[in-house]
Amino acid sequence: MFNDSTYCGAEEDGVIIVTIIATGVASIPYTVVVIPSESGSASEVFDYSNETVKVIFNPEETVKTAVVVINPDCLREGLELFNLTLSLDSDALALGVTLGDPIVKLWLK
Repeated sequence: MFNDSTYCGAEEDGVIIVTIIATGVASIPYTVVVIPSESGSASEVFDYSNETVKVIFNPEETVKTAVVVINPDCLREGLELFNLTLSLDSDALALGVTLGDPIVKLWLK
């Protein structure tokens, strides 16, 4: 799950850093994938990078951060919204790692 239910950032910042919390301790490394999705008013072309971010959790780690790239579009806009979704690789699923609520909203100013 994400550390917060929502994150907020400014386009001119260039990135938003999110914190991921996994439950269940694994004995081998596994990967959590952070997937941006155009589910609100923000555009993946103009406002944020739609590239997935892979975060590797080593054994015994339960908290990591991921960097989501924000694209400043130089347009005057109100608040814009998009979502991030977490996905586990098959190793993590087999080890019993869980992520709780895998979706978070990101607001851009």
